[in-house]
Amino acid sequence: MNKKRLLMGICISALAASLSSAVAFANADVAEQEQTAPVLAMQQGASIRYMDPMGIRFVTDVATDKYEEIIGVDSEAVFGTLIIPKDILGDTVITADNYLEIDAENIVANTWLPNTQTTKSYACALGGTKNEDGTYNDFPAEYYNVDLYAVSYCSYKAEPEATKNTVIFAENPQTYSVAYIASVLQARGETDAILSGITDSVLGETMAFASETYTLYKGATLQTVLNAKGLKATYSTDDETIATVDQNGVVTGVGAGTTQITAKIGNKSATVDLTVTAVGVSFADSSKVTLAIGEKSTREAS
Repeated sequence: MNKKRLLMGICISALAASLSSAVAFANADVAEQEQTAPVLAMQQGASIRYMDPMGIRFVTDVATDKYEEIIGVDSEAVFGTLIIPKDILGDTVITADNYLEIDAENIVANTWLPNTQTTKSYACALGGTKNEDGTYNDFPAEYYNVDLYAVSYCSYKAEPEATKNTVIFAENPQTYSVAYIASVLQARGETDAILSGITDSVLGETMAFASETYTLYKGATLQTVLNAKGLKATYSTDDETIATVDQNGVVTGVGAGTTQITAKIGNKSATVDLTVTAVGVSFADSSKVTLAIGEKSTREAS
């Protein structure tokens, strides 16, 4: 099934109360786009629902005073989020003229999160497939690692008698896949089976380092390469007296010897041998040369 047809088969809903954060995060004839405030701001990242129907959601903030200004002019103003696979969107630019016609899911916000003093926020989610009996199936596994482009919008009549809607878009669209967000949550210590089911399905048996072994000098650094389909891994070393590794997979040689570097995503892991050698002695590294005009060269130990 192609992505376009699959997207059209997904049920859309605004899921809020039972969603766990994954990051520290009206039709008109012809619409016209306003480039000035109010500006919608999408929260960085996305989050995942830990129960059926599993799904991914995006949260958008709007300043309370701007929201009240819009609603004061048009009580039927529409706030929502458009979600479309990145590869289907391609180079298309979403505008006030085409946002109702492009092949994106248009999720109208019906769930507003608790307000802060200055900000209102709403959540829009791409959820599981709805069955005829009202139950839901999981988000389709073949869709887990598809990058989803999400951009929030507001459509309203700037004046009571306006014949065209003003449409504004968030200036910071978000692009994430369900699998990537699940791997970020796992990297932060979340252990829910929903998450491992997502990442295990995407990784299969292919997770491995690109090289069979790595070698570097003491004090040098090396970027390991993990074939993990773009998901977020956590890294560790068997012996930190030989090498350390940060959470981007960058290894630093500490002392001569051999150790193993391990990368982990949910239930999957990969290991690679790392050998650290003493710094090689070279003329450039161990000494300096002073040349005096008319005199012979002298070598000074550094």
